[in-house]
Amino acid sequence: MVFGSPDHVDAHVPLNQYSFRDLATDQVVPMEGFVIRRKVFDAFLFGEAKAVANACYEGFTVNELLTEDGCVVGVSGTLSGETRDIRGRMGIGV
Repeated sequence: MVFGSPDHVDAHVPLNQYSFRDLATDQVVPMEGFVIRRKVFDAFLFGEAKAVANACYEGFTVNELLTEDGCVVGVSGTLSGETRDIRGRMGIGV
């Protein structure tokens, strides 16, 4: 499995190096994927972003997507009761 960024930085996860015992059949089978709880993954992802980003806003509420020429270029929302627009080359969220 390969994760990639818009800047063409790749992270490879070699699933074929892992196996697990199937509880239903008791057979050792190759790993076909990983499952991680969303809360755990989000905390990890946010921590990694904070380590390298200019700014990360925890608790920001998105009210509207900002678009130009049909492309999303940012968000408008509130943080601590203050309205602000945030623009960027890339955004991650739900």
